[in-house]
This record gives sequence, C-alpha cells and structure tokens, in this order.
Amino acid sequence: MDRRTFLCETGGTLLGAACNVPFARTVAVRASARVAVFDPALASGRVLAGYAARAGIAAWPATDDIGTLWHAKLARRAGPLTPMITALRPSDQFVLTRFAASRGAVVLALDAQARSGSPGSSSRT
Repeated sequence: MDRRTFLCETGGTLLGAACNVPFARTVAVRASARVAVFDPALASGRVLAGYAARAGIAAWPATDDIGTLWHAKLARRAGPLTPMITALRPSDQFVLTRFAASRGAVVLALDAQARSGSPGSSSRT
C-alpha cells in the first residue's frame, strides 16, 4: 500500500468515525486503537474493558479524577493522531476530549450517553 492510499483510507475512516457513522467507528476502533479509557460503573465501560483486554489495548479505568488520570498515565501516550476509545460519563468525556486535543489525539466515544450528553448522566456514584 502506498502512502496516498493509506492516507485516503485512514482519513476516510476517521472522518466517518467523527461523523458517527457506525461502520466507520467500528473499523476505526478495531484497526487503530492504542488507548482505552473506561468508567467501570457503566455497562459500556465494562464491555470496553473486556474488549481492550482481549485486543491487547492499554486500558485505564476512570474511577477518580479524569484530570489526574490524564496527567499521570495518558498524557505521555497521547501524541498526534493517537486514537483513544472511551466509555465515559459526559463530564469526563468532555474533559478528556479537551486534554487530548491539546496533544492532537483523537478520542472516539463509544458510550451513547457521552455522545448525546443526556441529562442526569454526569453524576458519579
């Protein structure tokens, strides 16, 4: 595969993932995920943790402060276009997305609540 083909296919997949096209999101996650961040209190978080373990993807639970997790573990792994898949509450998703953008990392939210920002889903238990 030459460079132009690689860039076109990768760019199309990431664009589809960013636009929330289900097939493109699945392809992007399976093809290139390097980091997974999940909330173990969410069902989707537990599913993502299991997937990450099977796929050999580095995964971290967001059980405390997402900012602390970013600075302690994730910041050194996040570089330009580093894909990060997440299953987080909307508030944590918002903060992580802003941190990742400062490094050029790409965050793909797999949790429907984080994408929709549904009310009442940001309280921690």
